[in-house]
Amino acid sequence: RQSIDPELISSNNNLAIAYENLDKFSISEKYYKEAIEMLCQLPDDHPKCVEQPDYRKRMLGILYNNLGQTYEKKCDVKNEEIYKLKTVALFEELYANQIHPHLHTGYNNLAIFYHKKGDFINAELYYTRSLNVERQLNRGALSIGYAICQNNLGIFYCELGKYEQAKKFYDESIETLRELKERSNTDEVNPIIVTFLIHLSRYYMKVGEYALAIENGRKAYKIGEKIFDRQTENLAEVLSTYGLALCYYSTTSTTSHSLTARSSSINENDDWQEGKNKISKGLEIRQQLNHQVRLSYSYFDLSMAWYIKNNWKLQLFNVQNAIKKATNDIEIFTKVYYHYYEGEGYFHHGLYEKEIESKMESIRILKSLINYNNHPLLPHYLRDVARSYQLLNKTTMHDIFVDMAKEADVKNSLLEGV
Repeated sequence: RQSIDPELISSNNNLAIAYENLDKFSISEKYYKEAIEMLCQLPDDHPKCVEQPDYRKRMLGILYNNLGQTYEKKCDVKNEEIYKLKTVALFEELYANQIHPHLHTGYNNLAIFYHKKGDFINAELYYTRSLNVERQLNRGALSIGYAICQNNLGIFYCELGKYEQAKKFYDESIETLRELKERSNTDEVNPIIVTFLIHLSRYYMKVGEYALAIENGRKAYKIGEKIFDRQTENLAEVLSTYGLALCYYSTTSTTSHSLTARSSSINENDDWQEGKNKISKGLEIRQQLNHQVRLSYSYFDLSMAWYIKNNWKLQLFNVQNAIKKATNDIEIFTKVYYHYYEGEGYFHHGLYEKEIESKMESIRILKSLINYNNHPLLPHYLRDVARSYQLLNKTTMHDIFVDMAKEADVKNSLLEGV
């Protein structure tokens, strides 16, 4: 046991990170587990442990955290939860009554996990803890970690339909990075700002501000093309986001296209075609990487491109491909959107009973979210179901769902007033 070299533990960790960056998650997992095994075998009287009494716990927490992140990327929810909880428990024990960057990391990653799971009370709790730790660490000064916390809260509130709060945190996160970049005069933050611009672009798509969606999508694309390798998940997401923004932008009238948001395309059809091609390119990358869950994201974006074109055959085909590629581990709101838009495809084919079945699955998920009473989408989805029952001449069911939609409207009004 005395022969175990801590440098080998660090080397395994570094190799795991390198393979993770190449999207080779199974190899990354192998090296992390080997490092953990070696660390657990390190004797108490090893010089490293004597010199640094907290070495084993600190390094174990880092490895747990990194492995949890790998499981997140593998969409292995069970192991992701295990290792993210282990990380927080170990860091809280190690840094009791202290403020340490590792606490920020652990809280942030656990918040993301709860967010995807639909446990919004715990998600908000740990996002806020992460933000507070980062604020105390830097005594109110700006930092990349603080920007990440702001952006994560933006994503969180956007998915809850709290768009004003979401916009506030998105804007603050990007402004934080811009100020940091100006101070440091370096491109170091570019990969992070690409992610933030992607989130902001998708936010603007949700709220129907397509010129701003394409503006932020193009910024992400221009930076991403320069800094990301050709066949990586990062580039695939950039292509898919910018492509979908172009497709949505094509729905606006030519006269409403602002000069600052205009691409090299001359007309709306060119915007749509360019956008669809970029989504398809992102899908090709994900096919080569064999990312089933992320491949489902590309199929869904492609389905939305055909939705915009009112091509219901290809819209339904692609959203069903998205559902097939998705696993039980996919983010909870992604499931909601997949089933809703499958329902939309059925509706435009006149298959109202199948539409109801799909949209009821979305409604079931929304109503089952942990610690959450209502969502702004719920009344809209309920009215869709009511409409289809009316088309099927099922008046009683139509009336029931109209009443349910009204009740959901009232709940939303009460929540907005809180």
